[in-house]
Amino acid sequence: MTMGATTSAGTTSGRPHIADYEAAVRQAGQNLLPGHTDYPAALNSELRHLAVETPGKLVRPCLSVGVASILSAPTQCVYAYAWACELLHVSSLVLDDLPAMDAATMRRGEPCIHLRRDEAFALFTALHGHNTALSLIHTYATTAEIGMAFYQATFDALGTSGLIGGQYLDIDLRRGQSDINYHEAYRMKQGFRSVWTMCNHFKTASLFRLALQAVTIPLELPPEEADCLMRVGDLLGLSFQLRDDMADDAEDTNAGGVIKKLMTPAQCEAQLNDLRDEYWAELNAVFGAKGNDLACLMDSVIGRAGT
Repeated sequence: MTMGATTSAGTTSGRPHIADYEAAVRQAGQNLLPGHTDYPAALNSELRHLAVETPGKLVRPCLSVGVASILSAPTQCVYAYAWACELLHVSSLVLDDLPAMDAATMRRGEPCIHLRRDEAFALFTALHGHNTALSLIHTYATTAEIGMAFYQATFDALGTSGLIGGQYLDIDLRRGQSDINYHEAYRMKQGFRSVWTMCNHFKTASLFRLALQAVTIPLELPPEEADCLMRVGDLLGLSFQLRDDMADDAEDTNAGGVIKKLMTPAQCEAQLNDLRDEYWAELNAVFGAKGNDLACLMDSVIGRAGT
């Protein structure tokens, strides 16, 4: 049983694009999330508003459903796990916007939830999104082994080598009070190219990897294919964050943007091209004829960054 009408790749341009899967993903979200009238109605309505009803990009669940469509067909479990990943992302945005973090005022064209309501309500909404994600993993697991495997993948994606660690490092660096030598020593030990790469491997790439594990685990892909998609998830996350940071810096009239301190625009474009070449080569080597479609789908994900 599937939760949308998307069954094959490439419905708008002859090549797969994440926009091709948005309608099916949004409908699945309507079906999977708690209803507006379920208790407590205020929290459920806010979660549905943030996740489904605002003009969010739905990049991660569309990536999951798109990859599943190219390789096989998106099962109900894939849709549920894709939405678990998106709810974790949405919850992280609510926390990221709080005064203690980024002190943001606008999100997706409207005032942030802590300004529309209050900070306590924002915290409860973030926790509710996180808990709903865990509930989806349990409810839609087709076997106990698949459920436990995706739980473990989720814990890894959120942990100190995932979203939590990346957000902490990002805040620590931007506040200018960190011991950069401490971070550099760990970066060198782990083999990352730079502290920026390590930060975004943790912060951004972790949820892209999880979005791909929403396919590899339920569909039980062969190890070679699953490992390839994990490597591509890293490359995709770094590319997406780099393109997003470039867009932020282009709008920043100050000279102190994140990427401006590290690379020139030409160096950024060169790194993006290198990352793209790498995931195109990986996908074509492992997936053969389907590699091009998968790579085109990845290109469309990068195209959504900074928009």
